[in-house]
Amino acid sequence: MKRRILLGLSVIIILVVGAAAIAPYFVGRVAESNFKSRIARINAHHPGVIIHVDSYHRGFYSSEAKLSLSPQSSMTPRALQAWAIFLGSKGKPQFDLRINHGPIPFAAFGSGHISFMPVLYTAEFQGEKLPPMSIVGIFKPDVYMRQYFTGGISSTLNVPPGRYSMGVFGATWQGARIEARLNGAQDEARYSGSIGPIQYQAQNPRNGENYSGHITGLTFSGDKHLSKYDFWTGPSRFAFNGAEFKVNGELVTQLEPGQGRGMVTESADGKWLGGSSVFTQHGGTIRSWKFSKFVLNESAEHVDAATLRRFFDRLNSGAGMTDANPDEDVLNRALPILGRALAPAQATARLAVAAPDGRLDVRARVTFDAAEPAATAPQAFSLLDRINARATVDFDRKLVDGFSTQVLGGPEAAKSVDQVLDQWHQEGYLKAGADGREHSLLTYHAGEFAINGQIIISGGDDPQSGSRH
Repeated sequence: MKRRILLGLSVIIILVVGAAAIAPYFVGRVAESNFKSRIARINAHHPGVIIHVDSYHRGFYSSEAKLSLSPQSSMTPRALQAWAIFLGSKGKPQFDLRINHGPIPFAAFGSGHISFMPVLYTAEFQGEKLPPMSIVGIFKPDVYMRQYFTGGISSTLNVPPGRYSMGVFGATWQGARIEARLNGAQDEARYSGSIGPIQYQAQNPRNGENYSGHITGLTFSGDKHLSKYDFWTGPSRFAFNGAEFKVNGELVTQLEPGQGRGMVTESADGKWLGGSSVFTQHGGTIRSWKFSKFVLNESAEHVDAATLRRFFDRLNSGAGMTDANPDEDVLNRALPILGRALAPAQATARLAVAAPDGRLDVRARVTFDAAEPAATAPQAFSLLDRINARATVDFDRKLVDGFSTQVLGGPEAAKSVDQVLDQWHQEGYLKAGADGREHSLLTYHAGEFAINGQIIISGGDDPQSGSRH
């Protein structure tokens, strides 16, 4: 009986070991097919860039792939120039990938990464092989990616500490790390990361001034969902860990460490897109003037998702591009589409500053009129013709006096600013409220700009000429 049990266990062990030994060959075939199909999907859903699989050499336990990137032929010259600066190698860099698919289960344990989920294959490339004369080559990111049997993906990007200098500019950084995960349906993503301290210095060749400073660091995370028309929506959070800027060794701006927080949220409701953002910094100094709180809020709603997607597709296609001025041609043809996407939209913004000597509060709301179809528009399309805007400005006079004295150049500067404010009072651009604060209302409609009801630019004036009524 014992011999039969031992014999059975031996057969099972042999079968398991044999299956594990030959499985990488079949997994490698599946991995190759999956890898190439994923590249094809990326090319189909991300216009503007084409990923080429130049070669794929499949081995038993691992494979070697060589990829290259190239811009689409419809990309405008200005975009091509930016592309080449970012990626180097005249915009066509190559990436050498190592793809591990065995021996099972050790493909999930590579390069210091551990996974207890079933992994189809892993892929990695090293940033040291990137073109050195490019932005990505300067930072040399290493990327490690896992493809799970469930269809999901997880990836890690590491930027090692480094330094860069060119001419009068130099910078050092302590590295960065980003981790991301995509579910099997490819419609939900989570990411998190951190950027270490960055120091920089530069010199203005015109006046010889020396600039220096540091950014203490940044942490961030987000949860995104792929909505209709291929827009990613959901919250993103970040924490700003402080910064400092000096001119000739003298402190100009300082943000208190660990006191900056922000959130950006995109939303989708049927055919409409929206979003909001908020950034709050508690404590900071500009020259010797101190503030206790800085808040910036922005929001937008009722943006037509389908039309906005057509706008981006038109930009990426390069339709209507001519040799004379290709960038302007593409933008001009795409702007009417953007106008129709924004036609029912509205946006709001608020800037608030609190300091020991008072407060500043600026609030604005912008709406967009419906856009005429491009075929019937009697003249060149302009978003300015379709904007209705209203803004209020409220502030304490003492705050302006303190800022002028400590930032703009002492008592003489404060006196000059006071004279300007007094003149604005006489002209009706500022009004004193019952709360003792200064108030102003700015409006813009159909090309007409007014302050406290006084028309500054009428609808028939050229805004660039500065005509006043």
